[in-house]
Amino acid sequence: MGVDVEHDSPLGCVKSPFGVPGDLLYVRETHHLGSNGSVRYRADYGEWDPFDADLCGDDCSMVGEKWLPSIHMKREHSRITLRVLDVRVERVQEIDAEGAWEEGFREHDDGSLLEEESVDAFRWTWDAIYAAKGLGWDANPWVWVCEFEKVEVML
Repeated sequence: MGVDVEHDSPLGCVKSPFGVPGDLLYVRETHHLGSNGSVRYRADYGEWDPFDADLCGDDCSMVGEKWLPSIHMKREHSRITLRVLDVRVERVQEIDAEGAWEEGFREHDDGSLLEEESVDAFRWTWDAIYAAKGLGWDANPWVWVCEFEKVEVML
């Protein structure tokens, strides 16, 4: 099944690598599997790391253990499932303020709202990541735009 591309895109009608609307995707996370079958998620610990004796504080019960990379997470250990709502291609410069907000560009470091600066913040970050690869903002590359919603799934 392909995703119809409405723009004059070099991609033509291609199959999305991100799925199609209605697909359910599970989010993989860096995690640890306890000997009793429990699962701990790295994202829950912030700066504190129960595996690092210098950072673990009073509870060093897990020092010497290791986090498993997200790529090794099995479906049954995932706690987040996403439903694909839309997948399309567009030029990176087509992003608007709402799109930048959806990408997380909402606040300054002090917590004040970016409002119209959100696209500028997105552009700066895009260039910091992709400009050296020849895919900076000014190159205006084609990008996949994927919209998701979090769903509750009982396993």
